[in-house]
Amino acid sequence: MSYKVARKYLLITVVLMFLIGGTACSSAAPQSSSEEPSPVESSDTTPAEEYIYDEESEDILDKLAYEEKEDNLENEKLSDIYDESDYEVDTEYLEDENLYTDESEEYPKVEETITEPEEIPEEASEPEITPTTIEEEPPTADVAVPQYYGPVVLTITGNGVSSETTWTLSQLQSMAGDFRQNIYSTTNNWPSFSHTEAHGVSVPYVLSQAGVLDGAASFRFISTDGYHFTLSRRQIFNTLTSFAIHNPTGSSGGFAVEPVIAWRFGDPGSLRDANLRLFIGHSGPNEVNNAAFVRDLMQIEITTELRGSWAAPTASIADGSTVEIGTQLELLHEFRDNIKIYYTLDGSEPGFNSNVFNPSTSFFQPHLTVPIELTETVTVRAFAAGLGRDPSPVVAFTFMVE
Repeated sequence: MSYKVARKYLLITVVLMFLIGGTACSSAAPQSSSEEPSPVESSDTTPAEEYIYDEESEDILDKLAYEEKEDNLENEKLSDIYDESDYEVDTEYLEDENLYTDESEEYPKVEETITEPEEIPEEASEPEITPTTIEEEPPTADVAVPQYYGPVVLTITGNGVSSETTWTLSQLQSMAGDFRQNIYSTTNNWPSFSHTEAHGVSVPYVLSQAGVLDGAASFRFISTDGYHFTLSRRQIFNTLTSFAIHNPTGSSGGFAVEPVIAWRFGDPGSLRDANLRLFIGHSGPNEVNNAAFVRDLMQIEITTELRGSWAAPTASIADGSTVEIGTQLELLHEFRDNIKIYYTLDGSEPGFNSNVFNPSTSFFQPHLTVPIELTETVTVRAFAAGLGRDPSPVVAFTFMVE
C-alpha cells in the first residue's frame, strides 16, 4: 500500500475515532446528585460540523473551509480570463470632445502635426547659349587627307605623276571626249548582285591629263572621310567587265567597261547628282567590286610602289598524300575575306568563271564555304584573285584516294 493511501486511511480513522469518542463521553458522564430542572434547549444550537477530504492538498477540511477554497480557485480562473483593467474607460478620452464616444462610434481623431514644406528658391533661368561652330578635325587615315576650299573637287598627287594636279567639277564635266555612261554589274561580300548606272569621265583619261608616269604602279582613291581603296595598274588600264545578266543563278552577257569618276549615278533609270564616286568593273561575276566604289572621292594618290600579286592558296592536306575516300579538303588563304579562290577538279586551268571555294566571308555567311570531298584520285588546280593586287599564280595539288 502506498504512503499516500496509508495516510488517507489513517486520517479517516482518526476522524472516526474522534467522533465516536466524543459521543461516548457525553453519554457516560455522571449526573449531579442535586436535581436541577432540565435546561430548555436553545433554538440556535449549532449543528455538528461536516468534514471533507481534499484530494488536491490531501488534507481533511471542514465543509465551509473547503467551499471557500473552491470559490477562491474559481475566482482566480475568471481573473485569468477576464481582466477588468483591460476594459477600463479612460476618462481623458471621454472628456475630450475631439475623441470618440459611444454615439459617434468613430476611432479617436489624432491630430497630425503638418510640417509646411520649406520654400525652395526658384532656380535662376539658364542663360541662352549661342551655339558656336566647331571645326571638325579631318578623319584619320594612313595617308594624309588634305582639306580643300573653293571649287576644287579632285586632286591628283604622288610620285607617280609629273606634278600635282587639281580639278574642279566643271573641268571634269568639260572632258566631253571621254564622257562615259556605263552600267556596272556589282557584287558585294554577302554576296548579292545588282547593277548601277554611272555618268562620268574615264579614269585612264583623267590620269593621262594629270601626267601619269609609266612607272606608276599603285593608285589609291581617297574619300573625304579618310576611307581609301587601292588598285593595281592592271586594274586601272586593262579593260574589266560588266555583265548584263548578273544574279545568284549566274551571269552572262559580259562587256568591257573602263573605271569612271562619276558625278551622276544610281539604279539604272533612276539617277541623282552627287559628290564624285569611283566605279569599276570586275574580272569575273564573283569578284567583289562594291568595296572599290569610293564615295565622296577627293584625291587620287599615285605611287611607283609595286602592288605585286596575291599569294597562292594552300591546301589543308599535303600535296601528293594518299587519303581515304570521302576525305574533306579545304583551300586556305591568309586574306580569305579579301579574295576569292577559284579552282577546278578536272585538271584544267582555272579562270574567273570557275568554281569559287569561298563565295562569302567569315563575317557574313561562312557556312557557304564548303570543303571539297575527295572521292577519287584528283588534281586540284587553284588561284586567288581580288581587286587591289594582281591574281596569284595557279597552284596544283594531287591526292590519291584509296
